Amino acid sequence: MNKIRIVIADDHNVVRKGLKLLLETEIDISVIGEAANGLEAVLICEKLTPDILLLDLQMPEMDGLKTLIEIKKIIPEIKVLILTMHEDEDVLIEAMRNNANGYILKKGPEDQLLEAIRAVSQGEVFLDGTNTKVFIKAMFNEEKIKVNEPQNDPSPKKILSSREREVLKLVAQGFTDKEIADDLFISIKTVESHKHRIKEKLGLKRLAEIIRYAIENGIVDGGDDIYG
Repeated sequence: MNKIRIVIADDHNVVRKGLKLLLETEIDISVIGEAANGLEAVLICEKLTPDILLLDLQMPEMDGLKTLIEIKKIIPEIKVLILTMHEDEDVLIEAMRNNANGYILKKGPEDQLLEAIRAVSQGEVFLDGTNTKVFIKAMFNEEKIKVNEPQNDPSPKKILSSREREVLKLVAQGFTDKEIADDLFISIKTVESHKHRIKEKLGLKRLAEIIRYAIENGIVDGGDDIYG
């Protein structure tokens, strides 16, 4: 089995050691390096080329957002998962605009971090439900999308099956594969299969593209009640 190779960047030694201890109990994850500041994170990632950089935002030398931007320039293929205390919506939006692959809070449960790492390693973008709602609102306002305007693209009703539309809506709302499977009474493997077909049919790859498509076609609403 090829393990997911991770570098942890956090200026608190206790946090780094705790994360390393947690992650290395998993048979599919290996921590290959640690960094105490942003500059060190860039240098270590250049040298070790990990699959994922687990990145804090508040660090000396170079903060997390600058580190994210720099590392993506140098190693475009690296996945960067933001793990932070910040609940600032502006920080979340800025990180996602700069190609972060995921954003989760340190106060979240341990299994959410493990889920995020595995999702990001597979090319997914990981946000919890609350952060996805924030991201949807930001995109809705930024793009000034009017969901009732006719779109140039074919209607999703003609492209997607009813089940695929259900899955698309839940994905755009930030539900995990397991939550979608539980909600629709199908297996996780079936959810993954639906997601793959949706992306192929619509030509979408990133979470932002999925959310934008869902908003533009009225599958989800950019307003407050996106879960209704």
